[in-house]
Amino acid sequence: MLAQRVLALVAVLTLVPAIAARAQSTEHDPQALIEDLKALIERGEERRSADRSFLRDLRELVARFDRPWQAQLFADDFDDGNYTRSPSWTVTEGEFWVEAGTLKSRVEAAPAPSEPQRNGGEGDTATRIFGDILEEALNGGREEAQQQPGATAGPSRAVITAPVAITNAFALSTQLSAQVRGGTAQRLQLGSYQGTDAELGYRLAYRAAEGGGDASLEMLRIYSAGTSVIDSADSVPNLADGRTHTLEWSRDRNGEMVVRLDGQEVMRTVDRGFRDPFDGLVLVNESGEFGVHSVSVRGVKQ
Repeated sequence: MLAQRVLALVAVLTLVPAIAARAQSTEHDPQALIEDLKALIERGEERRSADRSFLRDLRELVARFDRPWQAQLFADDFDDGNYTRSPSWTVTEGEFWVEAGTLKSRVEAAPAPSEPQRNGGEGDTATRIFGDILEEALNGGREEAQQQPGATAGPSRAVITAPVAITNAFALSTQLSAQVRGGTAQRLQLGSYQGTDAELGYRLAYRAAEGGGDASLEMLRIYSAGTSVIDSADSVPNLADGRTHTLEWSRDRNGEMVVRLDGQEVMRTVDRGFRDPFDGLVLVNESGEFGVHSVSVRGVKQ
C-alpha cells in the first residue's frame, strides 16, 4: 500500500509543471483548471496509474472548488415593477403581483362549509319538509347547487412559469420571504420543468405547519406516472420570520444536487431521473403568502 501511494505521489508530481503552466494560462478562468484536473483524474483511473483512494481524495478536493455553472441563463429581481417582460412570466393559476420589487402571491385555505343547524322537534321537521317541497315546486323540479354562506372558495393554488432553456446541470438561487396570516400553513414549490405544461421535472417543496415553528423541505421528481420523494430535510428555518432567506439549489453533471438555505447545507442527494435539458422554471403557491425578491439560474457551457 505504501508503495502504491508513493507511485501515485510521483505520478502527480510529474504533472505539477503542466498544471502550473495551465494555471498561469487560466488565471482568469479557474474553472478551466478544475476541468483539466478532473480530466487528469479520469485518465489516472482509466490507466490505473495511481492509488484509488488517493484519486478519490483528489476528486473530493476538486469537487469542493468545482463550479461548472458559468453561463447566466436567467435573472429577475422584479425591480421593473412587473413580471410580464424582461423576462416574461405567465400566470396559469391563481394570482401574482409585483409590489415594491417583490413578486407576491397569496393563497388562503377555503373555510369548511357550515352545516345548517337542525333541531329534532317534529314541528321543525314538518316545516323543513314543507319548505323543501315548496322550493322544488317553485323551481320546476330543477335541482340547483346552493353554496353555504362563508364557503366561497378562492383558488386552490397559484402557479407561475417562466420559459427558459436550462441545462441539465444548473445552479438556481432565489431570495424568499413569507407572511403569517391567521395561522395559515405555508406550502410552496419551486423547480425546473420539462415539456410545455410545466408538470414534469424536479421540485423543491417547502412545508411549514400552521402557527409557525420549524419547516421541512422535500426534493421531488415528478413523472407522468406520479411523484417520488428523492430526499427530505426536517427542521429547516421557517420563512415566515420577518427576514429574507436565500435558497440555493445546484445540480452537477453527475446528477448530484445540493440545497443550501442561508448558506447552510440542508440536503445533498443524487438523482439521474432527468437527463435532458429543462424548458423553464415553475413556482407553485399551495398555501400561504410568499414574496420572491429575486431568481437567477446559471448553467454549464455547451
